[in-house]
Amino acid sequence: MQKFGDLMFHRHVAAASVWGLVALWLADEEFLPIDNPFDYQSYAKELPLNVKNLEDEISNKGMNLSPILKSIKELETAAIKINDQRKEIEASKGWRTWKEYQMKVRDVNDRLMMDERAFTDRDGLLGMTWHKHLGSNFLER
Repeated sequence: MQKFGDLMFHRHVAAASVWGLVALWLADEEFLPIDNPFDYQSYAKELPLNVKNLEDEISNKGMNLSPILKSIKELETAAIKINDQRKEIEASKGWRTWKEYQMKVRDVNDRLMMDERAFTDRDGLLGMTWHKHLGSNFLER
């Protein structure tokens, strides 16, 4: 890095500062943020557009993409459900006992974290092994 990348390590310091601020921000949040990376409704809206592009590319190969579209619909349904559960927890905050409320918040956050982990692959994307997140390919287009 001293020779080619970041001679004075300024970018390293900047990146560490940003990630430190993100860690502090997340530590203070009750819920994991619903906007990226945990906005699965956004994923569900974007994925059919990519499937449409794929359909255009393979139109003459006779492949059936309906299972993919069905899975995307299931993702959208699950995303709506977890967003509704979060809103319900936030709305009922005043009259619930703290322990019950705390366990529900933990459940929602745990499910969001596990969902995000399910979008990763140890081997990375084909031809781009450094991309571990499977959704990163369509987000960059």
